[in-house]
Amino acid sequence: MRFIHRVWLSIIKQPIKSLLLFLLFFILGNVIVAGFSIQQATNSVKTDMMNLWGQRLP
Repeated sequence: MRFIHRVWLSIIKQPIKSLLLFLLFFILGNVIVAGFSIQQATNSVKTDMMNLWGQRLP
C-alpha cells in the first residue's frame, strides 16, 4: 500500500513529467501496434498477389 501511495504522491507532485511519460508510452504503443498492422496487411497483400499470379501462369 505504501508503494501505491508514493506513486500517487509522485504523480501529484510532478504532473508535467507524469503526463509526458504517459504520452510517450501511449505514442510508442500506437506506433508498435501500427507496425504490426502494416506487417499483417503487407503479408495479406503478398499472399493475394501470389495467388492471383499463380492462377494466370500456365
